[in-house]
Amino acid sequence: VVAALGDTEEAAQLLDEWGWEGNAYRIFQTTPEEAPESGTFNVNVSVHRFADAASAENALYFFSDYVIDSDGYAEIEVPATGDNVRGLQGGGEVPIVVLYVQRGPLMYRVGGSGVQGSDPTADVVAVAEASVG
Repeated sequence: VVAALGDTEEAAQLLDEWGWEGNAYRIFQTTPEEAPESGTFNVNVSVHRFADAASAENALYFFSDYVIDSDGYAEIEVPATGDNVRGLQGGGEVPIVVLYVQRGPLMYRVGGSGVQGSDPTADVVAVAEASVG
């Protein structure tokens, strides 16, 4: 996780301060040619556990700020989900949407990509809402 956040001492220190306990990650994928009508062909979900809700909220903003700064993603409006949510959009020819959702001590990262010209936002939001419960 530290490597995914720039492999910095700051990232390692913050994860330690926030009581990061671990994460689980799953990818659900088909080929772009076999994508459903929505065009979304990849959805990935990562769940991180922290010591408490405040730490998970801090992580939500740190993780998403890193993606904005390093990958040039832009913030988008998304429906309220969990205790806090932040939506990002990026990509070039392949549209990508990522939601960071905090609920209690958990921080979810739900991302999805679609075929050129599609918008995976609705699918990513649906998976986030189903995952967060």
